[in-house]
Amino acid sequence: MKISKTIFKAYTRCPICPALDDIYRKKGLSTFSDDDEKEEILRYMFDTETGDDLIEEDQSQVETMLPYYTMVEQHAMEIAQKIFGDNIIHNVETKKQKKFSFVDKDNEFYCYLDGYQEDNNKIRVFEVKATTTSALADFTNIFSKNNSIYHLNPMPKDEKEQVAYQKNLEKLFDRYHSFGCYVFDLAVERFIIEKSLDKLDKDMEYYLCVLNNNYQLQELYHNYCDPYLPSNNEELISFIDLTSITKLYMDKIDILYQQLLKNLDRFHVGKQNLGKYCEVKAKSKCCFLNYCWKDILVDGSILEYYRLKKLSETKKIKHTLYECVNQGMYRIDSIPTNWLLNPNQKIQYNCLINDNEYINKNKIKKGISQIVYPIYHLDFESFSSPLPRFKGEKPYSQSLFQFSIHIEKKMKDCDIEKNHVQFLAQRNDLDCRKELAKKLIETIDLTNGGTVLVYNKNFECTRIAELANFFPEYKNELLNIKNRIFDLKDLVENNQKLYSSLGFTKDELNTINYYNNNLHGSFSIKKVLPLFSKLSYKDLSIANGLEAQAAYAKFSSLPEDELQELRQNLSIYCRQDTWAMVVILWGLIDKINK
Repeated sequence: MKISKTIFKAYTRCPICPALDDIYRKKGLSTFSDDDEKEEILRYMFDTETGDDLIEEDQSQVETMLPYYTMVEQHAMEIAQKIFGDNIIHNVETKKQKKFSFVDKDNEFYCYLDGYQEDNNKIRVFEVKATTTSALADFTNIFSKNNSIYHLNPMPKDEKEQVAYQKNLEKLFDRYHSFGCYVFDLAVERFIIEKSLDKLDKDMEYYLCVLNNNYQLQELYHNYCDPYLPSNNEELISFIDLTSITKLYMDKIDILYQQLLKNLDRFHVGKQNLGKYCEVKAKSKCCFLNYCWKDILVDGSILEYYRLKKLSETKKIKHTLYECVNQGMYRIDSIPTNWLLNPNQKIQYNCLINDNEYINKNKIKKGISQIVYPIYHLDFESFSSPLPRFKGEKPYSQSLFQFSIHIEKKMKDCDIEKNHVQFLAQRNDLDCRKELAKKLIETIDLTNGGTVLVYNKNFECTRIAELANFFPEYKNELLNIKNRIFDLKDLVENNQKLYSSLGFTKDELNTINYYNNNLHGSFSIKKVLPLFSKLSYKDLSIANGLEAQAAYAKFSSLPEDELQELRQNLSIYCRQDTWAMVVILWGLIDKINK
């Protein structure tokens, strides 16, 4: 069997992953497991009526962004040659990259390297990840930067500092940590490389190459075919020296490797405890989650509990989510009520048991009283490019390209089309931010007062503050808009600061304002909207922010007729976001007036 680095990581999640993958790849013709078990497993892999694949995810958005990730890799290797010298072997086509492999028990383990450099005394390995140095925010005490290279600090002499150092060091060896996952990836690569070599007669260095979050584009003096020039003495790419860390990792990887060889010989899936390795709520979740979690991924699931970290049997005895589900506690109502120390979890429990909804009319009413008409229901769409495109931007800056506004001059006086204003960039290769800012100021007239209503205001507030920084000539008007923002989500969920200023008690400050079982533990606008309307995002051609980003990224590659259709779909999607706010606000007004 051919086992790439990616498959190695997947197969070492848990003992049954190789068997499940074999069943999936061979569509039931696998030697693993018995027929009855395979039939049950296949139901969660393929649609029983259509035969559609239920495991393979839609890759269209990833494919749209792939050119940007490819450019990151190209720039990383160009900058690596500036710092470490020439003769770095690299290619954007994986199969043309430097390959290492070895064979064990008829299994070929292999990996391709983003960058490889070898001279008479040393070998350097470069692994490029399209993340940023912000991932190192928790590790400032164990890494130091010299020019563009981060090196591991020695253990400090102070005992308190040693404790903090050791605590962060352990995170690097957690493959499910937000940065530890990259360390693990490079460690697996090192394991395969060094198992492939007959002898280690040269010094080996291993570098993780990531985007520098401190790099800020100053001028448009480049294009995507040229390397990014240093800005404020900062290179676009930073290099994290993980040589010593990955060396310490080798024994752990070897244990995983030996266990994997045993698991490849298993002929039954069997029952496996669920754990952190499932990554149930992460983007990197196991692709077989629907099968292993089939008893839990149901309405009223324990996963719906509000801000669930641990459940407390007593002050000293606490239980993790995984401990609960492995004991058969799958649903909200399977948890003993005395374990629910969070008042919002008790609200959820009672709503499920009694099949009713919870509402604090007084809090919602007082919150609504803070809204002054006219209301400008506002929503932005942005493109988060790995490479900064316009002046002042950093890697992954949320570059605005669209907004939608519904203007409600007085209560319940708003039409979905007549009272709608929008802005949408014509192209994706020209900076439209100033034009957007001007249109925003022209549309939102706060001369005689008013409220700018958004849903989850952190995003909109941050974007407007950035515009004010980019275009100081509009700073006063933009900050005035920012200061008039009110968060509709505060009416539905909660905002302790807001309701404290309105005189509510401590108990009320700690509880949500509204809950319905159909929220399933989420207060996203897409979950809240169906409670007040028959409107849905499911039938839209563009149904979420990631799809909107992918659509914008296609602007320059489509013929005119397809481009116009795409722009129309973007307009409909963004308009629905602001119309949803109108509908939700009206629905809340109706509820408190009943």
